[in-house]
Amino acid sequence: MQQWYERTAERALPQTISLQEFLTAHNIRLPQITEEQKESLEEEFTQEEVLEAIKEANEVSAPGPSGQNIAFYKLLFTDIPHIMTQAINQMVFVP
Repeated sequence: MQQWYERTAERALPQTISLQEFLTAHNIRLPQITEEQKESLEEEFTQEEVLEAIKEANEVSAPGPSGQNIAFYKLLFTDIPHIMTQAINQMVFVP
């Protein structure tokens, strides 16, 4: 098994326990989603959901590496909502 290391300022320390062992040792229980929530996350976005996200976005923010601010995406959605929704679903759901 490959040894994983955590870097510190002084030296590399070997990982001594797994994540599950750490969680158990510190009595940490991570929240879980319900089956209904899981199914909801697997569904494609609707035009209404895309529009709502665009409306709620900060006007002067740049949402991604393109550098375009949200005003650009609002204009794009106004002209071609169906194509924009399809493009977003392709980015999220197609490997």
